[in-house]
Amino acid sequence: MNGHNLLLGGLVICIFGIAFSLVQFSQIRNLPVHKSMLEVSELIYETCKTYLITQGKFLAILWAFIAAIMVWYFSREMDAFKIGSSLSSASSASSAATRWRGSASG
Repeated sequence: MNGHNLLLGGLVICIFGIAFSLVQFSQIRNLPVHKSMLEVSELIYETCKTYLITQGKFLAILWAFIAAIMVWYFSREMDAFKIGSSLSSASSASSAATRWRGSASG
């Protein structure tokens, strides 16, 4: 058995697992529930949702902070990322060329 057939077999098993889960979910969702248990489950759901949103915001801020540090670190290590120095060197090169042309014609 080659790798491609093995991966396809795993994909088929995953599809059967998803189908089974959806059938079980729909059967459980249609079961009757006691009112107090419904209130408790809604409270747990809202608490978890709030927690996940808070953690998502924290991770987004953390990733932005890490990205800023990486940009700062690599920008001081690599000349390719130094936009300010490349722009200033380009402008000084163009002004040097202008001075050279001016002195050559005069």
